[in-house]
Amino acid sequence: MDDPSIGFVTITSAEVSPDMRNATVYYSVLGEPEQVEESTKGLKRARKFINVQLGARLQMRHTPLVYFRLDETADRAQRIERVLRDIEQADPGDAEPEQPGSET
Repeated sequence: MDDPSIGFVTITSAEVSPDMRNATVYYSVLGEPEQVEESTKGLKRARKFINVQLGARLQMRHTPLVYFRLDETADRAQRIERVLRDIEQADPGDAEPEQPGSET
C-alpha cells in the first residue's frame, strides 16, 4: 500500500468473528494526535483495497470484512505510569506500605 497519509502504523492484534465474516484489526500509530487521525482516515480509505487483496490471497468461501480499531493500550499504560509517578513524587514518605502486625 502506498498512501502517504498512513504514517508509522503497527498492527497490534486481530480478531476474527466465529463465522469468519468479520475481522477487527487493532493498530497503533507512532506520532502526534494529528498523525494518528490522518493514519486512521487513510486506513479507512484503504479498507476496500485491503478486502480485495485478502480475497485474492485467501482461499475461503467468504472473505472477512476488515474493520480497523485504534489500540490505545500503550497510551493508557503511559497515563497510568505518569499518575503513579506523580503520586510517588507528591508524597514519597508514604510510598513504603506498613507491614501487618508491626507496631509503630
